[in-house]
Amino acid sequence: KIQMFCTMYTNCYDQESCTILPFDKISEGHQNIIRDIFKERLKDLQHLSEVNHLEYYAEGITFQFPSSKIQYQKMVDDIDHIKKTTYSSIIIKDTIYTVNDYVVKVWSLKSFMVPEGENDALFSSLNIIKPTSVSPSGDVTFQASIYKEKGKNWILKVHLPSEEDYEDIVIICKYQELDKNQAIFLPCKIDNKTWRVDTAFISNPDGIISFFVCKPGNTEINLPLAVENDQSNNDIDTLVSFHNSEVMKNGFASCIEILERKTYNVMTVIGFMNLTNSS
Repeated sequence: KIQMFCTMYTNCYDQESCTILPFDKISEGHQNIIRDIFKERLKDLQHLSEVNHLEYYAEGITFQFPSSKIQYQKMVDDIDHIKKTTYSSIIIKDTIYTVNDYVVKVWSLKSFMVPEGENDALFSSLNIIKPTSVSPSGDVTFQASIYKEKGKNWILKVHLPSEEDYEDIVIICKYQELDKNQAIFLPCKIDNKTWRVDTAFISNPDGIISFFVCKPGNTEINLPLAVENDQSNNDIDTLVSFHNSEVMKNGFASCIEILERKTYNVMTVIGFMNLTNSS
């Protein structure tokens, strides 16, 4: 926290006015310095958390005294706080587009950006869209949040005003590493509002998972909140315009057809469960 505070102070202090300028008011060079330092510190924190098994010990399973669990949970909470407060300085892509007849919210994240636990979930930008279907509230707010469970599962939640607004939501994911082919995959749907992604396949801390949250409708503005090139701009039309957006209209059946007939790289994560009796 002290290192990050000093980084902000050094790069945001304006000598002429003797004030601290907002991040978006400083030069691009200073923004890049802050961004690079923050990313390295977040990687360090993620590494320290993993090698010291902070999330495991925060469960308190191996401790007899509650105070030990509280101590480790506080460490995890402190790291989550840093992830959330630095997010606005290291945004990769957090924006919304209109493609054909669909609103597409694109949210790109790296593993060291995602906090642990629903209470510390990271929220995307809040957008207002005009859905194609009749909504009781007319224009609707459109937002997503994400957190990780203790382990490798990321939980994505979509936030809309009413239950009816969730009926035509479709989510497609993309994984990208620098100078490597991207992989398209589908998250596991838990309920109408919640999806799960097993990120055990991520070995590179700079690997990017992009969520394309699609809903029939339109928005009058595009918000290009992006500070890092993850190649999503070139992929939106490709991902969303399959057969005039048949993937949105027919859901899973169309996804299967796309995966079988198209030449896209596809990621498959296979899990195993032991159903035998333990001895």
